[in-house]
Amino acid sequence: MSTEGVFKNVGGFVAHPLIRPNSLEFREYQVKIAERCLSGNTLLTLPTGLGKTFVALLVTAERLRIHPEAWCAILAPTKPLINQHYDTFMDKLSLPRDAFRLWTGDVVPEQRTLIKRGVLFATPQTFKNELMGGLDLSDLVLLVFDEAHRAVGNYPYVFSAQVYCRTSKTPLILAMTASPAHTVEKLMEVSKNLAIERYEIRTERAEEVRPFVKDIEFKLVPVLLPDVILEARSILIRELHEQLENPRSLGLVKSANPAFREITEAMKVARVKAEARGEGMKYATALMNLAIARRLKMALERLDLGGPSLLLSFMRSLAEKSRRAGAIKSLKMLFCSRRVNDAIELVRVYTSTQESDPKQDELLRVLEREAELGVRRMIVFVSYREVARQLVEFINKKEKKTLRPYLLVGHAKHGMSSSQQLDAISRFKEGTYNVLIATQVGEEGLDITGSDVVIFYDNTPSALRFIQRTGRTGRVSPGKVYIMFFKNTLDEKYLWIARRRESRMKKVISDLSNENTKIKESEENPSLRTFMRDRQEDEENREKVVIIVDTREQNSEVVEKLLGLGIEVKFAQLQVADYVLSDRVAVERKTVRDFASSLMDGRLFSQARELKEQYQAPILLIEGEDLYEQPGISKNALLGALSSLAIDFCLPVVQVKDSEETSKLFYLIALREQTKERRMPRAREGRKPTSLYEMQVYLLSGLPFVERTTAEKLLSKFKTPAAVFSATERDLMEVDGIGEKKARAIKEVIEREAKRDEEDVASVQ
Repeated sequence: MSTEGVFKNVGGFVAHPLIRPNSLEFREYQVKIAERCLSGNTLLTLPTGLGKTFVALLVTAERLRIHPEAWCAILAPTKPLINQHYDTFMDKLSLPRDAFRLWTGDVVPEQRTLIKRGVLFATPQTFKNELMGGLDLSDLVLLVFDEAHRAVGNYPYVFSAQVYCRTSKTPLILAMTASPAHTVEKLMEVSKNLAIERYEIRTERAEEVRPFVKDIEFKLVPVLLPDVILEARSILIRELHEQLENPRSLGLVKSANPAFREITEAMKVARVKAEARGEGMKYATALMNLAIARRLKMALERLDLGGPSLLLSFMRSLAEKSRRAGAIKSLKMLFCSRRVNDAIELVRVYTSTQESDPKQDELLRVLEREAELGVRRMIVFVSYREVARQLVEFINKKEKKTLRPYLLVGHAKHGMSSSQQLDAISRFKEGTYNVLIATQVGEEGLDITGSDVVIFYDNTPSALRFIQRTGRTGRVSPGKVYIMFFKNTLDEKYLWIARRRESRMKKVISDLSNENTKIKESEENPSLRTFMRDRQEDEENREKVVIIVDTREQNSEVVEKLLGLGIEVKFAQLQVADYVLSDRVAVERKTVRDFASSLMDGRLFSQARELKEQYQAPILLIEGEDLYEQPGISKNALLGALSSLAIDFCLPVVQVKDSEETSKLFYLIALREQTKERRMPRAREGRKPTSLYEMQVYLLSGLPFVERTTAEKLLSKFKTPAAVFSATERDLMEVDGIGEKKARAIKEVIEREAKRDEEDVASVQ
């Protein structure tokens, strides 16, 4: 179906049956992009402030016009951002109010009403949770991923796109970001994960968007740390280097100044080696060294970015924890260091004699100067919430009439609720407050219109965050960005790392914008057509594969991957096993850690006994690769348990590497059982019934398609199992949940003559 020309220009506004008249400015580049996005899965990259949201709105309106009985979904990573999209679409789409739904973590699952026609707005994890609970996407005709650069690794966008492409009748994906990736490899990963077929790329230099791009002036503001703080910093660095000498000698770290992540990985290796016999003691010492070094790294970063007050607050918090009963040894040893205590004392004396540090003073000067020039709104970005609160308090104490600061932080750990965040943004837009002190929650996607000045109070090495911070200004008029940093510290290092990465990202985007926007399909980058072809090839088998999963496994990676494979997952409270693959195959899944702990606490063999009693072909699956390196238990004890399971219980034990191998194994077993052997999964009660009612329910739940809930409904209607057995198909169909197919299968089991050697039970399955 052709989509060209579906959006008309009437008096400078977009005219469309589902867009309110005179509500959306007609911009030709937005309309052209939207029309192209309607023809296939698209990754849209536009500089901040050029209307990615409005492109999504245009595409949504047209998809709902083409499919009037379907629905669209918009996903965005933060509550303030998804609330913003919700308000924008509500304001501009000509749909009834009940055609819009908003799902976030603030909305309890019971209140997340489903939608049949209209637009759903959701945060990624909430949407994923509903998918894992059985949300039907067959009539979802558009899925929009805002801030699509997040679609890497295990982020919920990846899973949602995979399930959507397999289950929707007419899928279409629109992925949007101002900054997709700083390398081609990362961009390809995002494209693969979202089944992208084409790119729509516009840079600031693109002729069609240039009239709407506002100039931004950048100003660097270097600040020197006081001499006494530099001395304290040097002391902590010397202590850090000394703590790393032993781990370096053992080959756990390579450099004298390893990154935080390298230290964390080295600790994992040291922890395993410390529990081994022989040389375990020296690795235990190295583990303590690394734990102290990691905390020193954290302390130095806080000093370099937030200043002496943040460092002192952090060290006081650690000192308090070290004095608590049961505090870990490495934390206590940190404060046994004379160097560490000397550094803390230097910082304490400085902060007790100074009302502020040089960076705070310089920030105040910048804010006052810009306010005197008539600037209406200024945003100050900081990395640490504690610093944000300190700055608001600091500015308020100065009682500057021209400066009215307000706080914007995330919701975690005594932060701000979604409503408080939205209220802060609203007050800032209205001019009640003219200085917004914001953490990362203010960086991503929020339309804080008219921010004349942005100030980086500190820096991060992320090109993405650099671009997002910068994008909060220069939207409707020329803007200004001040970048503050403590000289010769991580603060300055992070700044130049971010700028280099930004340059690489812009080159990636520029190269793409000069090439054909349609992606060539390859093994590394399968497109929607590949997903659809795979889906069609496997559709018959996948529709027949059902796995019953214990409710306690609902949030496991295995369930996520099973759903990604297109398997129908049914959750139940299983008293025996974690996964039921057929009427005879059930699996108890244990990670290597759980296997060791269940052996130590005595659960293992009782679980094995119950598996054997309840299922004809049970399996014990162990997931993970370091089974014999678990703390608190010897290798011989683990080997003894495995031999007992194999010999005494005749229980097959299968070990796999990770959740991906687990899900594939489950799929292959279930496929074999259900398509070749015609054996469908059925969960049976783990305990023998203890009452007449329970015995009757147990009896009826052995019928085809009859679980406990359906068995109880049958008893409620027919009163006795005998009445159920004598009921006609029409009588059975009067019970909620039993249709013609199920009723016929039940009657066939009851009435058909049994033959011991007969294997073909396809008709009843």
